[in-house]
Amino acid sequence: APLGSTKSGVDVLAMAIHATPPMLIMIAAGGIFATVIALAIGTLAGYSGGTVDTVLTSFSDIAMTIPGLPLIMVLAAVFHPDSPVLIGLLITINYWAGLARSIRSQVLTLREESYVEASRTMGVSTPRILFKDVIPNLMPFVLVNFANAARYVVFTSVGLAYLGILPTSVPNWGVDLNNAYKQAG
Repeated sequence: APLGSTKSGVDVLAMAIHATPPMLIMIAAGGIFATVIALAIGTLAGYSGGTVDTVLTSFSDIAMTIPGLPLIMVLAAVFHPDSPVLIGLLITINYWAGLARSIRSQVLTLREESYVEASRTMGVSTPRILFKDVIPNLMPFVLVNFANAARYVVFTSVGLAYLGILPTSVPNWGVDLNNAYKQAG
């Protein structure tokens, strides 16, 4: 076996492969959830301005002030998530807020660009301006932050499983490798 085996003879590579689908589902769910919420709130707040901006920015600020790890720990203790999707959503429950603020600031800059002004002057609808002019220019920034959210999901899930907060019924790379390391002796 390329990665060796535990004392009981279980192949470590097989354990890692077995944990991959649930981990990828959890990573995708958390990353997509955080990115989509942040993109929607940040874009709407930055482009709309006024009361909409104030309300959405205040909502993001409130979400940012809640400590993430204690919130996740309490929610995990209450809901006992056993689905990789639910775990991914739970981990990123307030991760989106900082990204939404960053996207808002990017949109504030983009809405002043000449091509956005030209579209607005020509009477192009706001949704079309957002989906054709603003959001495509945000995508490199958004994709990098999606990768950061995915990394956050992996590290947080391993940490929470190690602390015993997440169930061990959902396979986890970190827990599997830690168990294999302890059993290798």
